[in-house]
Amino acid sequence: MKKLLLGFFLAGLAFSLSSCRRVKLCDDMPACLKEVLKDAPRCKDASVDAYLFQGQKVYVYKPGSCIYDGTEDVYDEDCQLICRLGGLVGNIDCENEIFYEEAEFISSCKQ
Repeated sequence: MKKLLLGFFLAGLAFSLSSCRRVKLCDDMPACLKEVLKDAPRCKDASVDAYLFQGQKVYVYKPGSCIYDGTEDVYDEDCQLICRLGGLVGNIDCENEIFYEEAEFISSCKQ
């Protein structure tokens, strides 16, 4: 019985370690944002996307689909968190605007 429980524990540990990895950092990303995100857990489909929003370049960290109801964090170039999108409530508002209607996509950095 102990061996069976140990086997289930090790299988669960291996699965959890394989599904969360470190986020890939883009070369043109501000150094402070690389520092903020270097240890952030992510799924295989995680990304950091750059947008033009309210006249400034912002970065959206998307942890990926293995994090159920996770938020997408929106940072400015000074690495200040401006808003969180998604999550359990499905927030779409950022700085009093609907983010994905007003933001212009620039680039993406994926795994």
